[in-house]
Amino acid sequence: MKRGRDTIVLMAFCTMFLIMSAHIQVGAPSLPRENNAVIENFSVPSGTFNFKTTMGSIVNSPSVQNIRDIVKKLSEDYHDRLWYNLDRRPNAQLEGAWTYINNTIIGATGGKVHFKHWTEEMTLVGTLNGSSTVNKSPIIIAGTISSRASPGANMFGASAAAVVESARILSKYNNTNPILFVLTNTVTGMYGTGASGNAGFRAVLDELFANHQVPAFVFWYSYLLYSDPSTPEVVMISTYNQSYFNTQELIAELGIRTSKLADERITKSSGAIGSWRRTGAFDATERGVPSFLFEQNNAWGVPSWEEDVWNYWTYDYDQAAEAVGVVSALTWLLGRVAAGDEPAFIDTVQIGAGGSRTISFPLTGLTEMTASIQWTGNATIRGIVYSPEGAVVGIEESSTGEFTVTCNVTTRGIYSLKIENTGNETATVTYSVTQSQDFDDDSLDDMTEITFGSDPISIDADGDGLDDPDEYALGTNPRSMDSDQDGALDGIEAQMGSNPLIVDSDNDTLSDGFELENGLDPTSNDTDQDGLDDGAELVIGGDPLNPDTDGDGLIDGLEVQYGTNINNTDTDGDGLNDLFEVLNNLDPHTDDTDGDGLSDLYEIENGLLPFSADTDGDSIPDSEDWNPKVHWIYDIPTVGLIATLIITTVWLARKRREYMALEK
Repeated sequence: MKRGRDTIVLMAFCTMFLIMSAHIQVGAPSLPRENNAVIENFSVPSGTFNFKTTMGSIVNSPSVQNIRDIVKKLSEDYHDRLWYNLDRRPNAQLEGAWTYINNTIIGATGGKVHFKHWTEEMTLVGTLNGSSTVNKSPIIIAGTISSRASPGANMFGASAAAVVESARILSKYNNTNPILFVLTNTVTGMYGTGASGNAGFRAVLDELFANHQVPAFVFWYSYLLYSDPSTPEVVMISTYNQSYFNTQELIAELGIRTSKLADERITKSSGAIGSWRRTGAFDATERGVPSFLFEQNNAWGVPSWEEDVWNYWTYDYDQAAEAVGVVSALTWLLGRVAAGDEPAFIDTVQIGAGGSRTISFPLTGLTEMTASIQWTGNATIRGIVYSPEGAVVGIEESSTGEFTVTCNVTTRGIYSLKIENTGNETATVTYSVTQSQDFDDDSLDDMTEITFGSDPISIDADGDGLDDPDEYALGTNPRSMDSDQDGALDGIEAQMGSNPLIVDSDNDTLSDGFELENGLDPTSNDTDQDGLDDGAELVIGGDPLNPDTDGDGLIDGLEVQYGTNINNTDTDGDGLNDLFEVLNNLDPHTDDTDGDGLSDLYEIENGLLPFSADTDGDSIPDSEDWNPKVHWIYDIPTVGLIATLIITTVWLARKRREYMALEK
């Protein structure tokens, strides 16, 4: 968790809501890391698993009846579920729906999942703990529970039902990564929430990103029930560039393949329809998280608000069930990949003499691909692997009953394996295609990530701002936000140029985290370039961000050199600035540089020399000299004249008295 994270604003329930037997807890958003042992329904071969068999068992497991029951309850008993966005509070109908849906998910998962309220938006979040003992990126399955003043069967009862049914299915498996089941109260475009995204889901993403728990994937359920006979499909919508086969396109492709194991209702669309921007999938995509929206193909067929009621004749619940199956299967798949297992495309086909069969499969890891082929019967079999551009990248032929075709994958995309029977008999051929994929599209194949310790389904498993390939190159810990434990995130250190493997990159005795937190340069031992190491400057009370801490014009490094106080402009308190004293050869440590008894300030103000005890050089100290600025020798003529005048005056006075005495 991020150090110093803000306290989450918690809202209290009313008294009656608190005493309900299965109330929704209010708590800080956190993902427990302890093991959560659950029983798997089937065994998984070590290292690989059969994509068709394992995904098929999950995609067909949702209960149409469960989805109907939840939609019916929400539509009939809590038909007016409102969230008042301005004051962040629900109405009584929505509170009742909260309690019902929490009881339902607790029962459906055997108590493994229950909802808590996250953030002031009071978004419902239930956590199915991952089995991994190390930090794994969460996978989010989300929808909306409010109804915006309508019965809300399709708006949005089916969305809530799909989230709960997904939790029921996935609670039976040992999921490596934590799974968050999210139900928001906000309906975008209503109650002043704006035109894009979902405020409640944005708040959840804010908390996760702040706590460096960046989601690996987001699956969002929207309208799922209405069935137009001409377009009965559910669309799997994402935003990606088809010119490059990336993470989102890979998952979309696997989603379509999974759908084909059921009733083939899920179709892929790369264009974001209008409703895309009104969901949390849009918010997640804006933050770089691969996101997918599941929605009915013809949204224009949704009944009006008043007519959006639970029923059997308007809505096709099989649509919603298949969407839940595909999302649950993809979530399980991602968890297996995160655990280090590789999906193998395995099947058995009959190929007649002279016939062929072509199988396509998506490949993302730029590593070696292996196609193992076995058959029975007296036949000669040829295997040819084609690149996405149609070039032959691998070919083998044999009549021995088995062989392997290998090739290097140099571009991501849909590869094809063509199996030809060039013999004279029908052959029963079993093929298995395996490759270490790159599910998160970060340039590190999944097995490399497993060996390295990062998460194969998340580009930045520890949320430290440093992508896994960069951590791999730098040798940092992909499971720790702060590899050297110096208080600075690895990504921030890499960005600033400090070493995420060294506590004190610039060797100034201050940790990189401390320097970054306080605005110092972790790559320079003297941030303000004043001649003092940052650590040393702090010890003596200086400001390592200011070359002249006390503002006296004398930089801190020179103050230390001269022994002055870097926090006092006048170290000796004589009224003269330290810089002035240094520039004028005065001693900034004493107020009487020349020791003549007169302060430096007095001598300067009176025109004396503060660095000389005898300004006029007449051997009479300034403090005793009657005229310290003039040598006494220059006073002789003046003294002689004064003496002559005095003597003359006295003689004349005596003569006058004598003259006056004679007259008498």
